[in-house]
Amino acid sequence: MGLWIDQIINLLMKYGIIGLVIISFTESSFFPVPPDLLLMPLSILNPKYAFLYAFIATIASVIGGLFGYLIGEKAGRPLMKRFFKEENIKKVEGCFNKYGGWAVLIAGLTPVPYKLFTIASGVFRIRKVVFIIASIFGRGIRFFIEASIIYFVGSNAKTIIAQYFDMITIGLSLSLIMAYLIYNYAAKANKNPYSFSKRNMDRLSHLLKNKYKSLIFRLGSLGFYIASGLAYAAVITFVFAIFQHSVVENQLANFDKRLYAILHSVRSYYIYDLVNIFNAVGTLLFILIALLAVAMFFYSKYTRMTETMLMVINITGAFALNDIFISTLNPYGGEYSLIDFSFYGILLYLFIINYKSKFKLLLGFLIFIIPFLIGLSRVYSGIPLASGIISGALCAMIWVVICIVIHKVMVYYDFDKW
Repeated sequence: MGLWIDQIINLLMKYGIIGLVIISFTESSFFPVPPDLLLMPLSILNPKYAFLYAFIATIASVIGGLFGYLIGEKAGRPLMKRFFKEENIKKVEGCFNKYGGWAVLIAGLTPVPYKLFTIASGVFRIRKVVFIIASIFGRGIRFFIEASIIYFVGSNAKTIIAQYFDMITIGLSLSLIMAYLIYNYAAKANKNPYSFSKRNMDRLSHLLKNKYKSLIFRLGSLGFYIASGLAYAAVITFVFAIFQHSVVENQLANFDKRLYAILHSVRSYYIYDLVNIFNAVGTLLFILIALLAVAMFFYSKYTRMTETMLMVINITGAFALNDIFISTLNPYGGEYSLIDFSFYGILLYLFIINYKSKFKLLLGFLIFIIPFLIGLSRVYSGIPLASGIISGALCAMIWVVICIVIHKVMVYYDFDKW
């Protein structure tokens, strides 16, 4: 089977973009060969056109998906009635009308055969607007992630995509599903999708204690935080291990060079000033002064030691991890990014749970973006190995999640009364 696929790909390669359009269109409705097999070699041969190829593949795939929708709409329903009872078809139809958009998006993003869901969408007649939007996001995210990896990583991209791409897309899909479930719960519980209040968590706590009898969920909402926090920490650890393996194997050398070149192609006195500002914001002295100021603020305003102790634990653990990070990964330019992302990550968490204002979203975004700008400033200032900085950021994310779990434990057991 692999031989005839290779022959098809080699044939379509001769036609370039036209071949990409053909395989992207046909795969979305009836053809078994995925367009990735042509998109990757075309993009590797011409990395500067990788995003153009991704765009063309997305458009052709969505149009092919509409053709698959038409096949299902015209021929699928009568065929199904021959093999299944009408009441069973109605049950599946109700479920598909409710979650069909998500199903199409995930099928377009992951290794799940996209054509099955384009035809099923026509059979069950989900709204075409929903179908098109879901297809654009699903196919677009998949193809543009591949194009980005190839553009930045170069010839090593083929190995990375072959080893890790399916896991990346499945993990991203699970994250989207989790975000939807949390959003949906908040919307139903409080009629406000942006408010996950204490009342919501009290209801969740009662549900967990009564429905799930395992030891961890007897703690109610704390058990939920511990289980979900450790799960997220495990996922990020897995991503960190994969990414660091690629760094150590020097598979990301082209990414480092390309990002360094892109940043240094922008030259302006204003850029230099901003770089100096963010380099200063990322220094250990600034972080220690900011830590002291924030700790004093929380204690003076709320007369609580919980937040102060959390920040002390966070920064102490970050320094300890940074020592390990320097001793093992120092050649890759990631020193101190772990401390930056740990500090600003936990600061963002404390800001979210304590600050109430109409400008909360804007200020929260500013705190969120600071460590990323610090990292870019360091690359601009002469650290050519951005992959090491990303490794430090991933390690910091693991530590921040663990610190959030520690904080929930301290709040649950009322640490301030000890």
